[in-house]
Amino acid sequence: MRTGRRLPPRLVTALITAGCVVLAAIGLRVSEPDDNFQTVRGTLGAPVAVNEGNVTVADLRVGNSLLQNDAVTQTAGLFVAVKVTVAAPDRDSLIVGSARLLSEDRVYLPYTTLTSLSAVPGFQSSMDFVFEVDPARIDGLALELWRGEIVMGYHQRVRVPLGVTGDNADQLRSSAQRPIVEPQTNRETRVIP
Repeated sequence: MRTGRRLPPRLVTALITAGCVVLAAIGLRVSEPDDNFQTVRGTLGAPVAVNEGNVTVADLRVGNSLLQNDAVTQTAGLFVAVKVTVAAPDRDSLIVGSARLLSEDRVYLPYTTLTSLSAVPGFQSSMDFVFEVDPARIDGLALELWRGEIVMGYHQRVRVPLGVTGDNADQLRSSAQRPIVEPQTNRETRVIP
């Protein structure tokens, strides 16, 4: 009968800890959303195929005031609301769980935490995503949407330019001087026509 040599408890603990650190590092690398994705480019107002369905970004609205829950919030910046529709025409659901607004040199996170939108097979859901932005930095605004999971491997992100260029940015800023943006923050779900 053979007896094996036992490892000292400290060495066993150190090996287990090192293994956990390696697994955590691998998990973080796999779930790192900023460099592990394919960009799927879309056009404002047109559906773009992504993952299990289609995403449509439309109806860009801007203003310096936001009406939500019967309260008006004003900003020195600019509120941007964009209607997002997700459709699941096949047998899989479609989920958009994260969003951000990109300009040439800025990243704007959603104004509210309600940026999760999903559709079950045969249905489409819509709601507005709202961002507060610096009006001086809106050239090239593009909405980027993705699944947004805790652990995520290689995935797709939809990126839709909102049509704001150096030529029309001043017009957009001046048109937003007094308007109140009233976003549709409750999800509207209907059967795909």
